[in-house]
Amino acid sequence: MYPLQGLRVIDMSTYVAAPSCARFFSDMGAKVLKIESPKGDPMRLMGRMVGMPIEEDENPGFDMMNSGKELIQLNIKNSAERSFFLELLKNTDILITNIRNDSLKKLGLDYDSLKAEFPALIYAHITAYGESGEMANQPGYDFTAYYARAGISGTLYEKGTSPMITVPAFGDFQAGMYLAAGILSAYIGSLESGRGTKVTTSLLATGVYNMSYMIASAQYDQSYPISRYDNLNPLQCIYKTRDGRWIQVAYAVYSEGFKTFYAAIGREDLLNNPVFTDIASLQENADEIIKIIEKEILNRDLEDWIEIFREKQIPCDPLQLFEDVAKDAQVLENEYLIGLDYKNRRIMMPNAPVQIQNYNMNHATYAPREPLTQEEALEWFEVERE
Repeated sequence: MYPLQGLRVIDMSTYVAAPSCARFFSDMGAKVLKIESPKGDPMRLMGRMVGMPIEEDENPGFDMMNSGKELIQLNIKNSAERSFFLELLKNTDILITNIRNDSLKKLGLDYDSLKAEFPALIYAHITAYGESGEMANQPGYDFTAYYARAGISGTLYEKGTSPMITVPAFGDFQAGMYLAAGILSAYIGSLESGRGTKVTTSLLATGVYNMSYMIASAQYDQSYPISRYDNLNPLQCIYKTRDGRWIQVAYAVYSEGFKTFYAAIGREDLLNNPVFTDIASLQENADEIIKIIEKEILNRDLEDWIEIFREKQIPCDPLQLFEDVAKDAQVLENEYLIGLDYKNRRIMMPNAPVQIQNYNMNHATYAPREPLTQEEALEWFEVERE
């Protein structure tokens, strides 16, 4: 038994944000049919931008977004194929798309055009900038609408350096999960009312929500970017170790951890100095405290500090590289990543980021290699609910 067994989902989307949302439904046992144009989802080509293969039988980037789905190729600009798409909608619970509003309206596939014929349909739409305003029909990616517009790239880097080179798909995956939460909320509501609705989110909304804590802080004159020496909590900071690696320590409340921490680094003497114990003085002395801690941390290697801090129950973690995460024992033990075999190597791929006890869930697998015919798609989608 799967949590979303029996749900039928059409994924009419490209790239990452919306397809990752649809993939979550597949992970949870829904039937997900991806509609792909004859030109192909650009995601088929994106892996090469980050060094991954994009061959027909080895395209981990495309597999990641479309794990467990079925696929059909349709040109929805063609009237006959658009009519077939509408036929599919008769057996569809949820439609997920990232096509821009103006294009959807031209095709007659926007929510207002469909809701009368499909009153129970949950219509989920993800955009770059939202449904309203001058940017509503502008193209955007997480590099622009999420990282840049929401203040992330402009603030989260070391003061005095240049903004970071952001990684692709970071905001997309988050937007996809937010959309999934909205869809499921709407679907639960529809079980009682019998009425479908439209669910929307955007990359900009996701970025603003994710940064809401710091957006509020900025309105109290806490300005970013900052240097790590400007950090007002020295026990929630990063430090370089003797072997050139970095460690993150994170006592969220300084007063709860300073005694244990200073003992762990062998500086119990600091506890006799009110500069280090008077919480009210932190703002004036944080940089001095950080420099003292920094000097001590440089005396040992990363693994030494991890062992010391873990024994003292001090919250900490190494600043891992992506290749470290792919072989992290904690990640693998919990099956956050699972191996898929390609012709030349085994690649660790992400499973769904939530687990639900007493239900089955689908593991990460390959995207479909061959599209269904129209007849096969209808037959597959018309299977009775289990």
